[in-house]
Amino acid sequence: MDMITNNRFEILTPTGFKDFDGIRVTEHATSLKITLEGGVQLHCTPDHRVMTENGTKRADAFVQGDKLYTHTSEDYIISITKEPGGLFLDPVNVEGNHLYISEGVVSHNCEFLSSDALLISSLKLQQIAPTMVHHEDMGFKFWVPDEQLGGVNRTYLVSCDPATGSGKDFSAIEVFEFPSLNQVAEYRTNDVNIPLLYAKLKWIILKLSERSHRGRSEVLWTFERNGIGEAIAALYLNDERQPEHAELFCDQQGKLGVYTSGRTKILSCLQLKQLIERTTNGLKVNSEHLLFELKNFVAKGGGYEAKSGATDDAVMATVGIMRLLKRLSEWNDEAFKQVNTYVEPVDPSDQFGDEPVPFVV
Repeated sequence: MDMITNNRFEILTPTGFKDFDGIRVTEHATSLKITLEGGVQLHCTPDHRVMTENGTKRADAFVQGDKLYTHTSEDYIISITKEPGGLFLDPVNVEGNHLYISEGVVSHNCEFLSSDALLISSLKLQQIAPTMVHHEDMGFKFWVPDEQLGGVNRTYLVSCDPATGSGKDFSAIEVFEFPSLNQVAEYRTNDVNIPLLYAKLKWIILKLSERSHRGRSEVLWTFERNGIGEAIAALYLNDERQPEHAELFCDQQGKLGVYTSGRTKILSCLQLKQLIERTTNGLKVNSEHLLFELKNFVAKGGGYEAKSGATDDAVMATVGIMRLLKRLSEWNDEAFKQVNTYVEPVDPSDQFGDEPVPFVV
């Protein structure tokens, strides 16, 4: 959505750009000012979508140096500043490819989700707005300041989906706080080897479990041991300084981490669906990347996985959070209520054969 002052809209048609006045006025508390190298400035809301070479992207996801398209060429961002809000123009009824020019920048007024059988409802995904990253540290993106981390009466759930670090598959670490179920931090990379990934995992665990002036929080963590995860297990076993104030959840005696079978994946995916689609006290997704993966996470072959060409590492790390939540429910009444809420039924004939969809218990 675009600042109402001194603005002019043009839409892209087969014969070029033309003036457009199909707009509505809305009021917002905050805004962004994006300045390009050539002097163009775009005043917009954080959720304003701008066209890039890789498709559309929210304004609050851009960083200095990113390339945008202007009315006549391409240009690069030199600064992004937060500013007070005000009245904004929201283009509606932009037909065709939904592209239009706002203050000289090529923008987009809608986002196509998917016609596939998504795990999460398309309508719900449209309602989720990723949050601007507060800061980054050791490769982790944080959505809360350091001074708000830790303390008594807080529990952090940390889940890792490891990969080789060879530049192909991605490793991901997701962190959620309980009982708010707010996404606190995320780490994702495809060029970090397993020893360094373990070091990153250990760093975030120690950071969250260290004692502060507010006391010490609880940390429950795990990792997927399928395949490459066995290397994480070996590093932990040989670590002479294992994290003392955190519990590693293992699903089998004598085995570290958790094994993801087809059944456990379906159960955890259904729990994830229920918590994200819940209207109150649900899972709060802040990461634009996790949201993007959820928009490409579909039913396939009796289960769920990323569409061809997409990734699901962040989703699978979040699926691990569901298993930690189930573990937490064994002694925490609030978690017990979260886990044992009935999952809305899915037509088993569509996705899971003749077997009925189980309850999450």
